[in-house]
Amino acid sequence: MPLEDLEHKLRVLERHCEAEGRDPSTILKTVMAPFRLATDEREAKAIADGLPADAPAQARPATPARAAEILATHLEAGFQGFTFRNANLSTPELIALAGDLKKALS
Repeated sequence: MPLEDLEHKLRVLERHCEAEGRDPSTILKTVMAPFRLATDEREAKAIADGLPADAPAQARPATPARAAEILATHLEAGFQGFTFRNANLSTPELIALAGDLKKALS
């Protein structure tokens, strides 16, 4: 889902919170990471080359550095957490990449 659509959903949530008298800052807002982690540019290219043109965003590859850039825009929009597809983090190496990504966002 494009970031613009996600931002709209956050505004809708805020309106619902206002109507219910709830502080929206008490809700942890998370979103599925819109990429698949890749160890480096070479691996990212290999993954991208194997994807169909209509592959969903979360299937598209990103290195930890690129992923941090992408997630920074989501953090700025108001999201506080991210989930990853389990199949994406299926090896110790990919879990370590997620750790690298977390460090890059700090």
